[in-house]
Amino acid sequence: MYRIFIVEDDRTIAQAVAHLAESWGLEVRCVRDFRAVTAEAAEFQPHLIILDIALPCFDGYHWCRELRKQTSAPILFLSSAGDNMNVIMAMNFGADDFIAKPFDGGVLMAKVQAMLRRSYDMAAPAVLRERRGAQLSADDQLVAALGKIVVGVAGNVRNGFSFHHAFVPPLLTPSWRGTSDLRSAPDGRPRAELRESQSDPLQRTVR
Repeated sequence: MYRIFIVEDDRTIAQAVAHLAESWGLEVRCVRDFRAVTAEAAEFQPHLIILDIALPCFDGYHWCRELRKQTSAPILFLSSAGDNMNVIMAMNFGADDFIAKPFDGGVLMAKVQAMLRRSYDMAAPAVLRERRGAQLSADDQLVAALGKIVVGVAGNVRNGFSFHHAFVPPLLTPSWRGTSDLRSAPDGRPRAELRESQSDPLQRTVR
């Protein structure tokens, strides 16, 4: 579950945003002590931070700069000071996006989901299995072979996996095109049924 940290001194707005985020299945915490924003963020370890500009003690720009020293989590400013200068300053201090108040809850959550998706869902997946230096990822969209990354485009191993202009391990040598069952043969070796082709040597397909 993704964690959202809200730094907003208007409790009505903070609670409204928190309830909205929770309805989307997100874990939410609102800041308690406006003098210890970075300490609370370090304890909570949020995946995304929603930050106002006008805050007690120090403004949002100060906390954005300080938070950037300890986290790369996306920071979304939510403020009534939505003129161009404030937006530019927010971005220069390390923010990833800016929404002006009054705001639409649907737009806010759409931006939150987009930032979470870009920041975390597109990260390299964990390796599912490895055989002779070739690694198959959990979602069948990335293979690491002999220490080098080979990116697949379209489909999974069962339905087709294409490599374009990428390093190919000895199992798939140049001018080969064919099928490969990555399950182990009885003797422990990977199965491979390959047939020669006159296709572009920089494009290999495993089906």
